[in-house]
Amino acid sequence: TKALAQALNAKLILGVNLADGQPALAAAEARAFLQGIGRQYIDAIEIGNEPDVYGQFAWYRAPDGRVFFSRPSAYSLSDFEADFARWRAALPVVPLAGPATAELVWLSGLDNFISAESNLSVVTLHRYALRGCVHTVSSPLFASIPNLLSDASSETLAQNLAPYVAVANAHAIPFRVDELNSASCGGVKGVSNTFASSLWALDTLFNLASVGVDGVNIHTFPNAGYELFSFAHHGNSWQAFVHPEYYGLLMFDEAAPPGSRLLDVAEPGGPIKVWATQGPGNVTHVVVINKSLTSGQTVQIHMLNGATSASLDWLQAPSATATDGVT
Repeated sequence: TKALAQALNAKLILGVNLADGQPALAAAEARAFLQGIGRQYIDAIEIGNEPDVYGQFAWYRAPDGRVFFSRPSAYSLSDFEADFARWRAALPVVPLAGPATAELVWLSGLDNFISAESNLSVVTLHRYALRGCVHTVSSPLFASIPNLLSDASSETLAQNLAPYVAVANAHAIPFRVDELNSASCGGVKGVSNTFASSLWALDTLFNLASVGVDGVNIHTFPNAGYELFSFAHHGNSWQAFVHPEYYGLLMFDEAAPPGSRLLDVAEPGGPIKVWATQGPGNVTHVVVINKSLTSGQTVQIHMLNGATSASLDWLQAPSATATDGVT
């Protein structure tokens, strides 16, 4: 981890989990992070990892089949705040991140939480557009390509965060979605690894930026349904494969480079999504996304800044269901 941080000159948010209920263990883990990786590479220590579902999802199953939860089903925000204070007192003095919740319910108390935690440097939240463990096809949270490309999975997802972003900003604290992807439970192959995920990622990042979210971390791990890239070792060589969603992230990076600001646009609505930024060097980037699964669209762009020439980049694939051939 230290080598990776050094190579990228990266700043890390490192999670310390409350589930085991042992502040001394968490403190030892945090000290190991600081000593083994280096304080200069650590942006914050995040306490929690979805504490709002500690009482809903089993922590572990014993060999005899008994299921154990790390907290009772009635575990609440006030209980978490007390735990957070205990952990903070045991940890080295470092910037902290939290509450790292899975749902929005606890964020109704975000103002009090921030006020109580003077060492909080960033508000964090986890979000997934769909639920990979939902098997009811008629559910709007079922992981399908039409549901992924719906406005609920991008625009509504972002708009639901706007009030909490405002609370964090009122305290001069950044708001970061530090775990985001298409579907929970590791994603769903046939949805999360298709070209549709590229379009979803591109549109969703712009939507999150539009409500003032300060940063996003995309969740990935080896063999996940939403894996961004994979590597294989063959003899003396390595082979790498870049999965579709990565291309959507790459296009966002090119269309909204550091120092950019979003511009107002008038878009036609429907499956066409239009975003624009003013970047360094007074360069305007316009992104047009067709999220229709059935038809192409004709778009005419009117520039108000007197531009007379432009270059064009395409993000395309054989189909929305394609898992390769993305360019």
